[in-house]
Parts: sequence; structure tokens; C-alpha cells
Amino acid sequence: MTLAGDSRFFKLKPAIRFMKVSGGADDPNELVGKVMVVAEVEKIGGEHFMESVLLGETAYDVQTGFIGEPQLAASAGARPVD
Repeated sequence: MTLAGDSRFFKLKPAIRFMKVSGGADDPNELVGKVMVVAEVEKIGGEHFMESVLLGETAYDVQTGFIGEPQLAASAGARPVD
């Protein structure tokens, strides 16, 4: 992603924002309010499907989106290649 009229570039990665524990239970993993890249969630054993994540015995309601990782341009006017 490139910001219009700017020379900043970002590589977008799928991400998850933990909104609440389903059913109002306690949050033993302390994830509510945090944002993680999907690959990080999978690495800790989380199973992501649609708008929820199951981590162990805990189900979370999540919001899916993207995180922009800043990229350096090789030179002025150049665009990074994926």
C-alpha cells in the first residue's frame, strides 16, 4: 500500500483484534484489546475462523483487518516489490 501524495510504503499483513471473550467469561490469555498478525495467533495455537478465535478452551470474538508494516523505498519514486 502506498499513501497518495506520499513516499511511504506499507506491506499489509492479515491481523486480528481481540474484542471480547465469547460468553463473557474471563480472559486467561489476556488478549482482549490486543492486535496480532494472524500468523502470530496460529503460532500460539489459536484457530481463526470468520470473526472468532479459539485458543485452548477460550473462544474470542474478534475483528479481522490488516496491519501495515513500513517498507523502505530503494530510491525516490521507486516502489517496493513483494
